[in-house]
Amino acid sequence: MVKSSVKIMRSYDYNHFEVCLSTDDDLTLPQVNEMRKDAARLAEDAVKQYRQYQRYEQFKQNSQYSFEQLEREVEFIKNSFPESEFTVEHKAKIKDFENKKHMINRDFDYEDDWEEIPF
Repeated sequence: MVKSSVKIMRSYDYNHFEVCLSTDDDLTLPQVNEMRKDAARLAEDAVKQYRQYQRYEQFKQNSQYSFEQLEREVEFIKNSFPESEFTVEHKAKIKDFENKKHMINRDFDYEDDWEEIPF
């Protein structure tokens, strides 16, 4: 039985992700090994979230031009037709615009329940 601490570091894309776990409890070596595995999983989760953040930022940058074009089209639809005369295509374009507006204006928050980037 030993008091333990473990430290795991992962490097990805010139970034370093480090997780340190320690305890004052006496642990067996298999328990220390499990703590090491937990730290490794946390470091891998950090890399996964960072990669997701990078994809999100790239999506935002690549979507800006098409988003601005879509915004102009939706504005034209809304100004040219009463809502009761919207076609299925008009409604789909407006819905697509609202979805993209939500994604582009949302800040990445590193939460575990963050939805995947739709591309």
